[in-house]
Amino acid sequence: MNKNKHQFDPIWKSLIEDLFPDFLRFFFRDADMLFDMRRFEFLDKELEKLYPDKETDRNVRFVDKLVKVQWKSGGEQWILVHIEVQGYADKQFAHRMFQYFYRILDRYRRPVTAIVIFTGVQGFPPERYEIELLGTRLEYQYNTYRVIDQEDETLKSINNPFALVMLAAKTALLSGKATDEELMNRHEWIFRALAGKKLSQRKIIAIYAFLQNCIRFADSETYATFEKKIGQITDKRKI
Repeated sequence: MNKNKHQFDPIWKSLIEDLFPDFLRFFFRDADMLFDMRRFEFLDKELEKLYPDKETDRNVRFVDKLVKVQWKSGGEQWILVHIEVQGYADKQFAHRMFQYFYRILDRYRRPVTAIVIFTGVQGFPPERYEIELLGTRLEYQYNTYRVIDQEDETLKSINNPFALVMLAAKTALLSGKATDEELMNRHEWIFRALAGKKLSQRKIIAIYAFLQNCIRFADSETYATFEKKIGQITDKRKI
């Protein structure tokens, strides 16, 4: 079950789409007051057109999404949310984030906010892009979230299914650092927490698929033991 990180990209993309209102609530405390949670549109195809360089650079691999979100105040007032899920250190990342920003801003002429979820273990995602020359200075700062740094108890206390996603992503990063028993206990807690939530079947399935892709055990026999436990937990939900 040791998934290639690039094969994991579509799982992240699908999850963000299926849980987008929860995603907004997770990163913005006042999301329900700010945004119309029923009116948003994914513009991924448009994003690909804005950054065609990515298609010719095989080394550039990351999850990127662009979402049009309506303000709750009504009318045609809207903003753009740019999302990146980055799993490795990249010296060009901050520059690429800035490229996205000015291309999105130039194309839509609407306010843009960006969120970077860093799923790597080593290194830190740059929080800004800066350039200065002879009295001319530019700084572009965006939201960054490093999964490995998050406290377990904090994530467990958040009443938002996306918090379970982050806890699962962190657990996957602990593979090789924790014992199989410790990892299995962590995964089991997450699956039980998910089973206890009143969510739509679509959300349950989306999160379940994500959780399955986060499972990393050193001993192959541990998988069989864990599958039995998960079968008992999820059978009632008929996933």
